[in-house]
Amino acid sequence: RRDLEALVRIPSVSGAGRPEGPLLEAHALVSRLFAEAGVEVSSLELPGTPPVVMGRIPAPPGAPTVLLYSHYDVVPAGDEALWETPPFEPV
Repeated sequence: RRDLEALVRIPSVSGAGRPEGPLLEAHALVSRLFAEAGVEVSSLELPGTPPVVMGRIPAPPGAPTVLLYSHYDVVPAGDEALWETPPFEPV
């Protein structure tokens, strides 16, 4: 839970004109958490997009391959006055 709360606190909003620092912080945290869980971690750098965290857990020979996809970047919070709690503060 502590790790998830740390990730939620990072304002990793992706988009033009947004600061890159929080995205890189979220990328580093997700990469570290994967590695600590025994996942083989790599990063894919593509033009015009935040770096992609790639993780691999080799399956036994002959086992099926499973692909999971998710985002560590988020959309803007919008008008924070409409929020009951701060958008990057877990409750």
